Amino acid sequence: MDHAVPGRLCSRMIGRGMRAVTISPGSVRLEDLPAPGGALAPGEALVRVTGCGVCRTDVELAAGCALPPGVGYPLRPGHEVAGIVQAIGPAEDPSLSTGEGPLPEVGDVVVVHPILNCRACAACLGGNDNLCSRGQVLGLHRPGGMAEFLVWPLRRMVRTTLADSASAAILADAVATAHRAITQAGVTEGGTMVVLGAGGLGTQVLQLAPVLDPTIRLTSVVRSESTANRVAATGVRTLIGIDSAVRELRTINPNGADAVLDFTGEPTAPEQAMRMLRPGGRLVLGSVLDKGLSVNALRLLTRELELVGSSSSTLADLRAVVRLAEEGALDLRTSVSHRLSLDEAEEAIAMVERRDANIVRVVLTA
Repeated sequence: MDHAVPGRLCSRMIGRGMRAVTISPGSVRLEDLPAPGGALAPGEALVRVTGCGVCRTDVELAAGCALPPGVGYPLRPGHEVAGIVQAIGPAEDPSLSTGEGPLPEVGDVVVVHPILNCRACAACLGGNDNLCSRGQVLGLHRPGGMAEFLVWPLRRMVRTTLADSASAAILADAVATAHRAITQAGVTEGGTMVVLGAGGLGTQVLQLAPVLDPTIRLTSVVRSESTANRVAATGVRTLIGIDSAVRELRTINPNGADAVLDFTGEPTAPEQAMRMLRPGGRLVLGSVLDKGLSVNALRLLTRELELVGSSSSTLADLRAVVRLAEEGALDLRTSVSHRLSLDEAEEAIAMVERRDANIVRVVLTA
């Protein structure tokens, strides 16, 4: 590994380009682009990407979904990233510190949190940096990690001792976001939770929830027999089809579940999920619903159900799952189902869009 001088880019980066993926509606291309050049800004770091996850957000971007204000195509995607710190810019003004923990150093392996928060709004001051009113997202507002290198603030990185770059990468989004969703569900010890959908996020919830609470009672609802076999092999009760699951769950637990977490992205799923809940239960929406939302307001009202969203994760969520993975409490060996190279980015996004059989998480590796 090259040794970098703080405040400067690695010498091997100067005067050369890098490969990076660009996305426009209907187009995913691997291009030769200029490498990050010039001096790093205070608090920033240059990272050599060793793993970048692919998720449904990347599929939506390739399809031409609506973008946040100020963001336009073409984009440089990739928000689920692990890599090695190559260079560090000058130190930030100490007065800006919010006690986010020790910063990584050159040569450290890091997991990159995908949200850059402002540290000044009410959400940030309240510990909800994922809800920052001025937050910037890696791969949207700034060039992302489907590239050989990226530049991102050091304070939004967590160092790790994990050797597997693909497993480390999914901690940034799939696992940390699952941690956030479980927190949002608020199920007390020994409670019941139903998870709709067992793709990348749903699978991570099913794996992480028993680590956080070994007494939790889990049920997974999936669409296909192949996914059901995969999930059932982990020991989780698994049902196929949301409509039939409503009836089966009533026989298993007549009172209803404490919480249902919906990761299907299907517009009719929340309505069925509400039928699975006990009075006063909580429905957590963890997927983007571009097609609208179907909810029975009368059922919501008369049963005093709670409907909450769960968006990305906080830096605290990321630190928590990195620690669990390093301690061995969270086994990620089966969490990455497909590993492809950066050259195969277009196929990786297509695989996620098709929802290929037995797909869990796809990671582009160096």
